Amino acid sequence: MVRSTRKPGVPAYLRHKASGQAIAVVRSENGQRKQVYLGTCDSPESHRRYRELLARYLDPAKARPEDEDNEPDELAPRTWTVADVVARFLSWADGYYRASDGTSTGEYPNFHAAASLVLKLYRDELAADFGPLKLKQVRELMVERGWSRRTVNMQTGRVKRMFKWAVENELVPGETFVRLQAVAGLKCGRTTAPEPEPVRPVPWTTVEFMQVGQLAVM
Repeated sequence: MVRSTRKPGVPAYLRHKASGQAIAVVRSENGQRKQVYLGTCDSPESHRRYRELLARYLDPAKARPEDEDNEPDELAPRTWTVADVVARFLSWADGYYRASDGTSTGEYPNFHAAASLVLKLYRDELAADFGPLKLKQVRELMVERGWSRRTVNMQTGRVKRMFKWAVENELVPGETFVRLQAVAGLKCGRTTAPEPEPVRPVPWTTVEFMQVGQLAVM
């Protein structure tokens, strides 16, 4: 990865491992750190956005008047890509899906697995254009991976939740999520996705053995 020559303290051009996005970490006037998402790492667009960020950071006088009140990640008018939305969602989810002691609840890896397939097919597509047919293509890729029908339905639901979050945070129009809701779950017997292994009852001999063991301890 190419890094731009910079002065000490100037935001660096970095790679966000979870999403493959380029980011820069900036500090606000009150000293708070914030990640700025620049686009697909090493893409021409990401480098253009990085140059715009540096121009404002090094010389605020160069900022356009309409940018004065914008947050750092809104440096230039742009339309969010799928990769932009996924990167921001995963960054939020990593902090949100944690127990009271700070440990991960295990939900973040599930979202990461679903998001990786979305990125594989539609990384640079406009997020607002991610509709039912594209979601069904992602779902088909899940089936090709051998995921069970139940897992596919749950992961498809997580993709929908990513875009619901994007609507809530005004990254995509509300109709994007509404359209995705039209995609129904896979039905038993009407898909090549395998059924999960059924949960079978514990053999009675095992129950008797456990009861004997408990009596021996008493």
